[in-house]
Amino acid sequence: MKERILDIPKTTKRVTEILLDDYGFELSMQERLCVNRNKEPIPWYTYPAIEYFDQLDLSDKSVFEFGCGSSSLYWARKARKVTSLEAREVWYNKIKAQAPSNLNLICRGVNDNYVETLHESEERYDIIIIDGMLRYPCTVAAIECIKDDGLIVFDNSDRAAEFTKYAKAMELLRENNLLQVDMHGFTPLNPYTATTSLFFTRNFKVKPLNQAHPQRPIGGLYESNAHMKN
Repeated sequence: MKERILDIPKTTKRVTEILLDDYGFELSMQERLCVNRNKEPIPWYTYPAIEYFDQLDLSDKSVFEFGCGSSSLYWARKARKVTSLEAREVWYNKIKAQAPSNLNLICRGVNDNYVETLHESEERYDIIIIDGMLRYPCTVAAIECIKDDGLIVFDNSDRAAEFTKYAKAMELLRENNLLQVDMHGFTPLNPYTATTSLFFTRNFKVKPLNQAHPQRPIGGLYESNAHMKN
């Protein structure tokens, strides 16, 4: 078999371009915000997790978020309605100034019925994101309030090796028969990799945005390449 010879400088340049330009990492660094290459707000999740959500039609979904930020604006762009709970007033005010009509922001400290906020509407949600304070009690509440065909997102799950409460929270999700899928990779702003974990109920169903599913990934080959025609 003929050995494949790589043009190392050219290959390295393209790999760098994919992260810095195609994913928008360099723009995020310049803006000091989580944005994509089109300067649209994106969550501070791993890029693989963001790409997964990007290809789904979530226009009829309700979302509850523990911890607001650029992710709140992203979910408001994707979902029917979003409720985001934030403990830090500075972040609440920052996102409030940009919030569209389908984004309901709540500012409440950790000692002010923070976790109980999820139960106040007496609603069950399609998607619940755990990305704020009090991860374990928030996980308990999320299990109680997620729909039977819903999805729980647990960000920074790689910290389970460091924080016992993170590990116990994810163990609880697994014990409640949710299917864990870990999305490892780079994130906006950070010079290291991380993990965003998705916990699917066994009845989870969602429509793709396009007929071609999955879509071509950021930095992927075009269909016109000869080896993909089969």
